[in-house]
Amino acid sequence: MSAAHASASNTSSPPPFDATALERKLRTMWTSSAGEPEPRSGAAYRAAMCNLLVAADPGTHARTMPVLVDVTGRHPSRLFLLEIEDEGKGAPAGLTGDVGAVCHLRPAGGTVCSEQIFLKGPRSAGPLVPSAVRALLVRARDLGYSDREAAATDPDLVPLAGEPAFQEWLASLEKSAAS
Repeated sequence: MSAAHASASNTSSPPPFDATALERKLRTMWTSSAGEPEPRSGAAYRAAMCNLLVAADPGTHARTMPVLVDVTGRHPSRLFLLEIEDEGKGAPAGLTGDVGAVCHLRPAGGTVCSEQIFLKGPRSAGPLVPSAVRALLVRARDLGYSDREAAATDPDLVPLAGEPAFQEWLASLEKSAAS
């Protein structure tokens, strides 16, 4: 992959968090090439192998983004970038959300793009973050999992077996026809 670009909404201050509005913006982004920083050549592929949540200090944003661009080049994902700031230090009054994409040119032509979801807010908005992220997770079926047994035995997911959130997610999947 030879080049990448990141884009976000041109909004100077992100709007208040609204999961439905963010999903709508993502759908619009993928159905329209308007607002792209540069024209693409070849097909654009939207890809998400996983959900990736990164909590970053707003002061390290400039150093964090190149690493995240590299990670999404190797593992296309729905990337959540969470920035929580102390009250009164430039943080918005409540939780805000915006979307963008990071795209990598493929050697064979075309572009592979990962979605970015930017969540930002003051420390007092911290308790809202888990439900905000949960509302926007790429669902199991979108990632190719259709049954519990397949997900529970996936070598990449086995390390999560003891986590309550993972167990809750597994329970939400259908049982396979074989069980």
